[in-house]
Amino acid sequence: MSAAKSHTVDIPQSIKDSLRKFRFARRNEGSAAIVIKINKQKLIMEEVEQFDNISIEELAEELPENSPRYVILSHALVHSDGRTSFPLVLINWAPTSSEIGLLTLHASALLDFQTTADVSKVIEIREGPEALTSDVVDAKLLGNFYYGPLSVAQTFLQRGPLFNHCGLDESWVKIGQNHELTTSYGLEQHPAPYDARNKKPQRVSTTLRAIASWKAHEDGFLGIEEWENGNGIITHGRDNKLHVWNRPDEISITSGIGGSAALPDLPTPTLRFSLDVNALNYCRFSLLPTSIIGSTLLPQNLPSASTSTTDSSSVLPALIALPNLIESSEADVWSLPSCKRLHAAIGKRVKTSIFSENGRTGEDPTGIIMSLHIFETTSSSPQLSKVTPELRILIAYESGDVTLRRYANIERQASVEGKDWEVIWNTKIHQEAIMALQVSSDNRFALTVSADHIVGRYDLTASTLQDYSTTFRTKHPGNACIAIRDDGRVCAVGGWDGKVRLYSTKSFKPLGTLKYHKDGCQALR
Repeated sequence: MSAAKSHTVDIPQSIKDSLRKFRFARRNEGSAAIVIKINKQKLIMEEVEQFDNISIEELAEELPENSPRYVILSHALVHSDGRTSFPLVLINWAPTSSEIGLLTLHASALLDFQTTADVSKVIEIREGPEALTSDVVDAKLLGNFYYGPLSVAQTFLQRGPLFNHCGLDESWVKIGQNHELTTSYGLEQHPAPYDARNKKPQRVSTTLRAIASWKAHEDGFLGIEEWENGNGIITHGRDNKLHVWNRPDEISITSGIGGSAALPDLPTPTLRFSLDVNALNYCRFSLLPTSIIGSTLLPQNLPSASTSTTDSSSVLPALIALPNLIESSEADVWSLPSCKRLHAAIGKRVKTSIFSENGRTGEDPTGIIMSLHIFETTSSSPQLSKVTPELRILIAYESGDVTLRRYANIERQASVEGKDWEVIWNTKIHQEAIMALQVSSDNRFALTVSADHIVGRYDLTASTLQDYSTTFRTKHPGNACIAIRDDGRVCAVGGWDGKVRLYSTKSFKPLGTLKYHKDGCQALR
């Protein structure tokens, strides 16, 4: 029997009822707010007051200058096309002049209160009434959920949004308690009035409302990604399962403008098929959405691991790379939607002596796979006098090694025990286990980070062995994740100190630092 979850501060049922009633209240004009405080002696939350049709500036004057408060605000937000919506936002009112003990208690209970209130957007106010204005709230709500210093963030975000590790390109994902997955796509795109002078719409606004909520896995998530132009959703869990779901077509009525932000009676995606996978590595899958090689006819004698009986002949094939089912130091490549394994045990090594100098024994001197990336490129074949697609896989290991391999046998579509997979190069820049590997969108270079202060850069198109890797030494050890902007010019490195640092991918000159997380940053996208 699992232990009960402990809370720093109790939230009485009366507060939960008030929050629910406030959420579902219909409003036609003006902002409204409900203010909650912590009773330090009783360690419970108490309702202070509710306000209707109040301006942000008036609300700021009502809040105490020396005591923290949680404020759920239903803000009357006027869009550029004249529409008015009433999104919910949590104002974390935490003046720096507050008593330290109460401020600490307030901070420790913030996440629990946010979860209970079911509000995803948080605005932190520390400087008193002057910092809480209508302009500030409008800017936060129209800023696509980014609540940091915009002057720094725009360096990275101006060419493409920075999403979370789940990898939904134009969608929002929330993974809640009990491994429940909530997805909200760009449901309602409302074009603004047409600007005849500039020949383009002034703005397209998107409401992010949930269209589906379901428990996808019995354990934590390792990764999620869209497939088939958003019609399929791939989820990868710690329960040793990889599922492919059909995106639900039916959209709840509450997903429209002005509807409830709660999640009642949302449709559940149907499970298309599943794969048994090895999740020991904590290594998420790598997806090649449309494969030239995978589109060729698969050998009929390959076994399928799919639990689906759906006909997949009309679906464009994809390739997906995962750690091997048995050996965590080796990789497998599967074809989707056929669920047939094309390549098994990539990276299989010759058995070494137990007295080897590297201190490792058996067949995995590199340790387990920490991250991998599968992609296709083109190569010239002297025998065939033409350019042919070539399958490659980049693997980062626990030992700090990074290896690029290619499949060299153009006559066979499948392989076992890593046969015909040639090592293009292998290098070791990091002395610690590689925590993350990220490849540019054009598959021209890759970056890795580790527990050390080094960022490794690898040229995936280099023609000579001397040019394929570069070492950059930063001033900040302990890096957990990395992301590359779409144009490949800027990267973001997330550290164990909770900071996200921006660098030029060419010179690795620091460009700025994003400070928001109070704990380690574990994923970037």
